[in-house]
Amino acid sequence: PKFYDHLTEGGIPYSKIAQLHGKDCLATSVIQTCAYWHSSERCRFCGIELSYRNGQTIKRKTPNQLSEVARKAKELDSVQHLVLTTGTVQPPGREISSLVPCASAIKEATGLPIHAQFCPPSSMEGLYELKEAGVDTVGIHIESFDFETLSKVAPAKAAMGFERYERAWKMAVEIFGSNQVSSFLIVGLGEKRDSVIWGSKYL
Repeated sequence: PKFYDHLTEGGIPYSKIAQLHGKDCLATSVIQTCAYWHSSERCRFCGIELSYRNGQTIKRKTPNQLSEVARKAKELDSVQHLVLTTGTVQPPGREISSLVPCASAIKEATGLPIHAQFCPPSSMEGLYELKEAGVDTVGIHIESFDFETLSKVAPAKAAMGFERYERAWKMAVEIFGSNQVSSFLIVGLGEKRDSVIWGSKYL
């Protein structure tokens, strides 16, 4: 991508702030660390801190940095939409407070559609804040409906419980609309086959 050739005023390569995914999507992890990374509660399949450790990205991206990179990516590489992810903070769901100002700055600078991913919050107020900030779609990822398997590969997610996810999904659909809310299922973690089928139907 052409925007990779540019640096911020502070000398940070744009590619360390956000990267091109696929043909026309700009993606970034706003917070490149996770509260569970150094504990037994971390998700076994996650590599969120690896790229930070390897110097491929920075620990935290600011709204100004992201809006600057998004504007240039749209101008030089015809980026059409953005994905904002983040590591989990304490308490889970509070990472929304970091996503909101970033989404707002990007939307103001580019007008592009924004997708945000986060843990189900304990309070649903954050979902309204995301909508007001310009987020168009959200992803609240449960990873597996087999909770015995989930407790082994993603203990922190399992500990949140199904009801918390269910409540967040339903409220998110009310706020963002039908077909604007998604959830990942990872197949092959050792889960029961029926849990994939049931979970997919439920979603």
